[in-house]
Amino acid sequence: MYNVDEISLRVLNGDGASWIKKSCEDNNIYFQLDPFHIAQAITKNVKDKTQRKQLLKLFRKGEPDKGLEILKQMLIEANNDEKEFKKLSDLYNYLSKNKEGLIPYKQRANIEIPSAPEGIEYRQMGTMESSIFSTLAKRMKGRRMSWSVEGADNLAKILCEQKNKRLSETVDKIYKNIIPESVLRDVIINTPLSAKKVDAGNNKPDIYPLKTASIPYSSAAVTLGRKVIRNLCGLKDFGDLSYT
Repeated sequence: MYNVDEISLRVLNGDGASWIKKSCEDNNIYFQLDPFHIAQAITKNVKDKTQRKQLLKLFRKGEPDKGLEILKQMLIEANNDEKEFKKLSDLYNYLSKNKEGLIPYKQRANIEIPSAPEGIEYRQMGTMESSIFSTLAKRMKGRRMSWSVEGADNLAKILCEQKNKRLSETVDKIYKNIIPESVLRDVIINTPLSAKKVDAGNNKPDIYPLKTASIPYSSAAVTLGRKVIRNLCGLKDFGDLSYT
């Protein structure tokens, strides 16, 4: 429960979408371009690792003008490389379009941050976006997947429990009085494969059984005529007849 009348400072941390910034203007909220999205855009579009680190450092320190100036120089140097020039142009346009949100809110002279209550620590913004990307979006938005609201909500809960290393404990609590313990033991024993190995299919080699049959005449009755034939041919038994 929040007492909204006591809120003295509002900072909206977003990815730069126009509707997000418009909501800040209408409600007297400070806009900050999400640090995770800044880092993601730089990492994606800047090939040189040294330049990438330099840009990341400048934007973290709240020096966007220097960062944008370096990007201009990089654009000039990449003028003959169409692919690299396009990436750097996209990055420059994205950052310059959201220039008012590039300085971290804690470093802005026009923002007075109230002291944190005892036992409370103000953390950096961007943690939520990073968690959503690595835990949810990356796993749920790829490969043309689509979800119902209920299905997405349920899977999000599973992924969060897995990330917090509580999935096994949570599953045990839910199904403790529903599934018999003997069945759970069978499931654990009979499904040792990881999800990755299951997707890979059965790696066992194909087996081609040999067709076998008994030796000809080995089970035939020994008549007087057959005894004569065996003696004439010098055979020990009728099993050898098949090899003559």
